[in-house]
Amino acid sequence: MFEKATHAMGPYLQDALVNIKQIFEHSSSDKACKENAVGAICRIIYTINPPMPHQVFVDNLVKMMPFSGDEEEESTAWKCLIFLFRTNSALVTPYRDQLMKLMENDFKNIKKYGLTEELQTALRELSAQLYA
Repeated sequence: MFEKATHAMGPYLQDALVNIKQIFEHSSSDKACKENAVGAICRIIYTINPPMPHQVFVDNLVKMMPFSGDEEEESTAWKCLIFLFRTNSALVTPYRDQLMKLMENDFKNIKKYGLTEELQTALRELSAQLYA
């Protein structure tokens, strides 16, 4: 919703983040639910980019990848990482070796992760920039 109706959802941002956080606090939340919640946070980041501890989020995001419960959210995670790299490359650069392994895995499983041609191109650009 934040990605499609950014302005309409703005007033609900804090409540949404509190509700999403609860998913991680409940031990009964399964992997797919957590990956879906991370996808929601990623969408919020690359559409609204609210002030938050981005480095902590990136660290946890990279640890969760590759997704195996809600695989299609992997593409959303990549969009977020690309956005954050373009915004502040220092947030993402420390993870370049891990990200390269993840990219290699994801390029072998394009359909599984729902990687569009546009996203594949952006990932290749990210790869080149990480090692520039």
